[in-house]
Amino acid sequence: MGNCITQNTNVQQNSPSSSDLNSVHYKNSFEKQMIIGQGGFSRVWKVQSRKNPHDIYALKEMSKAKVILKNSLAQILMEKTILSKMKNDFIVNMHAAFTDRDSMFLVLDYCNGGDLRYQMQRQVFNEKETKFMIACLVQALECIHTAGVIHRDIKPENLVFNENGYLRLTDFGIARQVPFLQTQNTTTDFQDNSAPKYGIIDTSGTPGYMSPEALCQLPQSYTTDYFAMGVIIHEMILRKRPYNGKSKQQIRESMITKQVQIKDYEVPVDWSSEAADFCNLLLKRRPQDRLGFSFGIQDLKDHAWFKGFDWKALSAQKLKAPWVPPKGDNFRKRETLDFFDGSQNFFNEDEEMDFLEIQKIILRDDMVKLFQTYNYQSPTSNIINIRPLNKLQYKSFKEKQMSQLKQKSRNQSNIEKLNRIKPQIIEDKYHEVKVQECEWNEFEQPRSNKSANSVQVQSFSSTAQSSRKGSFNPNEKSRFFVKQVKIENHSNEDDWN
Repeated sequence: MGNCITQNTNVQQNSPSSSDLNSVHYKNSFEKQMIIGQGGFSRVWKVQSRKNPHDIYALKEMSKAKVILKNSLAQILMEKTILSKMKNDFIVNMHAAFTDRDSMFLVLDYCNGGDLRYQMQRQVFNEKETKFMIACLVQALECIHTAGVIHRDIKPENLVFNENGYLRLTDFGIARQVPFLQTQNTTTDFQDNSAPKYGIIDTSGTPGYMSPEALCQLPQSYTTDYFAMGVIIHEMILRKRPYNGKSKQQIRESMITKQVQIKDYEVPVDWSSEAADFCNLLLKRRPQDRLGFSFGIQDLKDHAWFKGFDWKALSAQKLKAPWVPPKGDNFRKRETLDFFDGSQNFFNEDEEMDFLEIQKIILRDDMVKLFQTYNYQSPTSNIINIRPLNKLQYKSFKEKQMSQLKQKSRNQSNIEKLNRIKPQIIEDKYHEVKVQECEWNEFEQPRSNKSANSVQVQSFSSTAQSSRKGSFNPNEKSRFFVKQVKIENHSNEDDWN
């Protein structure tokens, strides 16, 4: 199934009712095995279906609190919306989306070959292998561009191998639909009458793979993904990126200063000049000069580098990949942790004080309804849903942390209160105060007035306390223990011993 399929998701995106819990996925439907990826507010797990143990998925888990703290809720919802509309063998497809009290989850295809960056650090790919990988990326971009989506984050970390050596595109976190803009561009850099007047105006992306129009806040169209493809090819040929810098500003200045091209004498012996020309055309600074600007993906397929390439066989995945990843899980070893269920602290010290505010936002009615719309199940998915076995009766980390923060607040309030009433207790006429403890004396409750220099602290005895549990007789005389504290004034330091 090489063609991109657009799915109708109107039914699945509706909020599930309480009587339709079987249509909602739960994280205990899966058995976690290992962490295969980790980001600022998310983790990606390799999980196994409990109902069908032969079904393996990648489960992307995102902390609600972290998402709101980083102001990334809009892009998370956009990622789910975009993935729900597409299904293709050259992208990592989404099977389901669901939420629980603490997190948001995406059930995705599992690719055990690792990402391209992981494999590039372990070996050098030749031209034949690189051409096959780029052809897979071309197929993926054809799918998403046909659906009107720009990925905007093409890089080796977002390209993963399946067990057969086919490359697939993942991570649509900053992907966007292409809007048509009516406003005139006022940016002077790369300004041209023939430049595109529509696209995304945003600086999101990974420095080093961002196009010049993205760095200069110009409208971005499909050609911005082609530029990132050219950066990957340049990295394959010369083992370095065309534009480097410690910040976006430095990379932007290097792009404005010079147009990078692979010279003939720089092409390695085992690489062809067609590969270098294909890369140079993708790295053009002006989008209108870039390969693919006129006729899109077809321009890339018709280039001399892909002459004689069997695109139909690739689309049907009948071609044998020139390179296949090693058997097993090709991922960096990470510490095995639990889900974001409150068992570990994933907040920094600077973020602890914002936690109460975040929890208030999450529990708002409008936010609860918004998170409910996140639930989705692909009509072609064969995942068997399992309802929770029981409701866990435990106090989560977040609730504990809220309690701790409240306790800290109460302690601070008490300290401030004591500081306020301290001058009232110690008057100016008393220079020194000595507290003389007296023995505990047992006697009946007195009704005398308190003297100025003595304080009687009264507390109920065990007899009086036990009388509260049963019937109380008002005629019965309650017994008290009273500790007499005598406060005396002293004017001489010699009296202190």
